[in-house]
Parts: sequence; C-alpha cells; structure tokens
Amino acid sequence: MDSKKRNVLSKRFKIDGTLGERLLALRKMRKLTQRDLAKIIRVSHVTISQWESGDSEPSGSNLIALSFALECSPTGLMYGIDFDSVEAEVQPNTLCIRYPVLTSLQASRLEDPLDVNALKDIKLWFESDAPLEGDGFWTLVDNDSMTAPVGISIPVGTYVLYDFSREAVNGDFVLAKLNKSASITFKQFVTDGEHKFLKALNPAWPLIQIDDGCEIIGVAVETKLRFVKNND
Repeated sequence: MDSKKRNVLSKRFKIDGTLGERLLALRKMRKLTQRDLAKIIRVSHVTISQWESGDSEPSGSNLIALSFALECSPTGLMYGIDFDSVEAEVQPNTLCIRYPVLTSLQASRLEDPLDVNALKDIKLWFESDAPLEGDGFWTLVDNDSMTAPVGISIPVGTYVLYDFSREAVNGDFVLAKLNKSASITFKQFVTDGEHKFLKALNPAWPLIQIDDGCEIIGVAVETKLRFVKNND
C-alpha cells in the first residue's frame, strides 16, 4: 500500500485497522482457514499468514482474487473504506481523491499542515488520481502570465492542482506568496546557482527574483480546463 496515499485518506476518513487485520476478520467471517483461502486463490498458506501478519501485502491479481473470495471490494480490503456510506471524495477502483477548489485569498491563508476537513464548506471539488505527496487543492488561473506563445501554456480559466507537501525543485510550476504578502502568484520556479526566481511563461511578464521570504504554497501536479461554467 502506498503510505503517502494512505496518510491522505486517513485524514479524510476513519480507517480502522490494517489490511492484514481486515483480511483476518473477513476470512474468519467466511469460516475459512488459511489453507482454505490459500487453496481458493492458489497461493501458499504461508503467504496468507504473511499478509495477515503485515509482513507483506497482496497486490495485482492476488488482491483481486482475495476480493472475490472474501466478497469485498479491493479498495475496501486495502483501505477499509465503505464507499456506499461515505461521500465520494475517493472513487472506488480508480482511487481518485477529491480536492477543494480555492480562491486566491483562501489559498494564501492555508496553514501547514493542510487540514482539508476544515474546508468542507467549499462548494467545488475536483477529483484526481495524481500522485501527491500530501494533501492538495485547486485554484483557477486568472491572468495571462502563464500563457506562452509556444510550448507549454497554461491559459486563463485553467484549474491547477497543487501538492501542498511537495518540495519545489528547479523547473516546477508553483503557487507562491511573496514576502508574506496577501497576494499569491502562479509561476515557474527557476534556480541559477544560489539565486531563485519565479518565471512567467508569457515573455511580456517580468522575471521575479525571490529570497527566503517567499513562501511556496504548493507545487503544481495537474491541470484541468472546463469549457462550461459550473452551476451555482
């Protein structure tokens, strides 16, 4: 199991126990011995024992076979989430996670660690299966600084998903707050030796040199462009 994904899910939902504990409980509920279950899914009883003790975890075809044998979903076995009884913040099978769409002001006020549970009043949420290192959020691009004449271009009206926990490296696209001001900016993070800059993709916008007073709020990992307006 991806520990980073599990950490994000555990903040959104109450996840009881481990995969091994759920496997053991489901096996006993079906009144199967380890040898019985091993025979059904065609592995050794030692493998079943290792899964239940947490020494290893099933994946791929073994996970699917277990879900059929124990009459549960693969995601239910792995994460212990009943998708019929929770809001669809995590979609079964794809393991997409919903992230809130924030205004620039809301994004500028985020605190570390990010508490998504405190953002439940946000009306608009988008799903993603992007590999975030922590929790995340979306914002809407509202100026043409990242609209490029050639190559990668991120125009006005694009939603950008940011990883709140990822460390920015040279070339990343970031959402930054300059010198503890209330305003934020979406630019490319560029380093040149010991110097750091925020670079627009639009050559008409100036290069911004930054120092330690600049706060990187999030690193962009995905974009989404909608051609219809959201219903209020």
